[in-house]
Amino acid sequence: MIEGDSLIDVKTSGDNIVLLHFDKNLQGDKVYTLFLEGIAGQTLQQVTTEDFKGLNSSFLRILHASPDIGAVDILLNGEATFFGVDYTGGSDYLEILRGPYKFDIKAASKLSPTYVSKNVGLPDKKNHTLIIIGQYAKMAKNTVDAILLEDDSTIPEDREQVRIRFFHASPDTGPLDVYGDDVKLWDNIPYGSVSNYTIVQADDYKIRLRVAGQTNDIGTVSKIGLVLLVNILLSLGTAFF
Repeated sequence: MIEGDSLIDVKTSGDNIVLLHFDKNLQGDKVYTLFLEGIAGQTLQQVTTEDFKGLNSSFLRILHASPDIGAVDILLNGEATFFGVDYTGGSDYLEILRGPYKFDIKAASKLSPTYVSKNVGLPDKKNHTLIIIGQYAKMAKNTVDAILLEDDSTIPEDREQVRIRFFHASPDTGPLDVYGDDVKLWDNIPYGSVSNYTIVQADDYKIRLRVAGQTNDIGTVSKIGLVLLVNILLSLGTAFF
């Protein structure tokens, strides 16, 4: 279709009875889905969603994995963009334009302190997760940092499988081996690093963490359900979808 204002008629097949008539502004460089809901003659209505938001867009979400700084606001080029993100919590994806950004991570609803400032370039047509790690008060030294990961949102060809990766965000823990139940998924992942994606069957798993090369668990993430068609990022103690 040509971009711009369109008059859309929903008709019955064959006899062309108009069930619904509405105007819709459709912008170029986007993909839409039109949903028809309700009962004809009573509650029939349409809902439109944007499935793809254009070639100049990036998509960014936040994961807060710094244990001692409390809720934070994230400023992009001086403008507050994410608000009140709590430890072990995260945000939804937000569409932003591609380009260079200065990230300032501050205490929520306060002018100070600024825990970390960082310059990051965001390309178009990519999904990213910004992970806040480190500690602010550890031995009077600020180790808070922000790590930008590129997310792979590709769905596995086998629809009974899930794509998964692991990010090590525990500042007092050395390199880790990571198991799903009794199967090793990744080995020797150092603090502040992310594994490659791996593909597993959709199921419930106990994530077991071991010091690299050791045989005893130092922690577990009890029974995470890896559901169909979901890519999952795991940080220590957190499942982030």
